[in-house]
Amino acid sequence: MVWAGINYGQQIQLHFVVLTQVEQSVPGSPGGSLKLTCACSGFTLSSTNMYWICQAPGKELEWIIYYHSDTYKWNAPVVQERFTALKDRTNFYLHMSQLKPKDSAVYYYTRMV
Repeated sequence: MVWAGINYGQQIQLHFVVLTQVEQSVPGSPGGSLKLTCACSGFTLSSTNMYWICQAPGKELEWIIYYHSDTYKWNAPVVQERFTALKDRTNFYLHMSQLKPKDSAVYYYTRMV
């Protein structure tokens, strides 16, 4: 995902942000665990609000995790205690444990701009 922002007025600035999903497809099994990774560049990850979103087949998008830091975070009740997010200098992670069949979905990440 690439995002370009323009500041309008006398001065034009372009900002490029790159978010790259490391794993394209990850098989899981009920009761198992998985880790998804979002490689980030072009912005300071430590001061950025990040999100994990999922979409199960035939369902709407669902916001499942907001994460700024260990102090400022939120998990949707459907994944509470089973899914956690973490950040380091360049990556945003989703740790998924105690997988259930209903967790089968496409997972997306995004940031607040």
